[in-house]
Amino acid sequence: MKNLLFTLACCGMLIMISHAQHQNIEIGPALGYGIPGEPAVCMNPANPDEIMVGAMVNNYYTSTDGGYTWQHGTLSSTWGVQADPVILCDNAGRFYYLHLPDVIQRVVCHRRDNITVPWSQEASVAFNGTHDVDKEWATYDPVNDRIYLSWTYFDTWGSSNPNDSSCIYISWSGDGGQSWADPVRISDEKGDAQGGNYSMHGSYPATGPNGEVYVAWWGPEGLMFDRSLDMGTTWLTEDIRVTGQHVNWIYGIPGVNLGVSFPVISCDRSGGPSNGNIYITWADQRNG
Repeated sequence: MKNLLFTLACCGMLIMISHAQHQNIEIGPALGYGIPGEPAVCMNPANPDEIMVGAMVNNYYTSTDGGYTWQHGTLSSTWGVQADPVILCDNAGRFYYLHLPDVIQRVVCHRRDNITVPWSQEASVAFNGTHDVDKEWATYDPVNDRIYLSWTYFDTWGSSNPNDSSCIYISWSGDGGQSWADPVRISDEKGDAQGGNYSMHGSYPATGPNGEVYVAWWGPEGLMFDRSLDMGTTWLTEDIRVTGQHVNWIYGIPGVNLGVSFPVISCDRSGGPSNGNIYITWADQRNG
């Protein structure tokens, strides 16, 4: 089995393969009006040679030889394809591509039954007809064979009206993305609706070794965390403030148009000494 280290760069869409010498492989050149952005990558846990990458606006790339060669395709949807690609793979080797559509009032979930066949299923999630949706992310729970999807509901995305707000919700599917549970609100408090440092934004779910569900996100009071021990039905009565203070997660970086750092959460399910440990990573400029 190959030992691989993946490095994704929006500006080059490169995969770096770590052997005795590092080999950079370009998996996607500039297409159409610009360079593919917001890349998401997933490996089939049952067959690590199968890898899929999704990138804005509607690109996907597949490899069946551990990342050495790649095939490119484009995704289409009844509702259109706009942004925020997420790639998953389940225990059965089925791949999922989730994204925002042209009108950001839902999340769209596509499925293909293995990496080589066409996309054969499309479902709508998070649509309630009144709210905008942004920054969805999803994770797969191999214990209960469930997909969890979290996102932000905005009364109106980008609104400076103080009466408009944002909050974090979650839903799940137990039938391979065909149907989804009614959304459950996670965040106890609300943020503003501007989509910036004082909104509820950038939620990211993960699952534990016993099917626990964890979610981290940014809020006006900093990095927030919540958890469910009953497969997403109930959550803590008070969200945990991880940083204990506000953090500006949008910031300037010399030579870069915009710096955005959404949190990434993961849980050790190895069964080893660190089994069950929860990890959250993010970047900020509080210390320079």
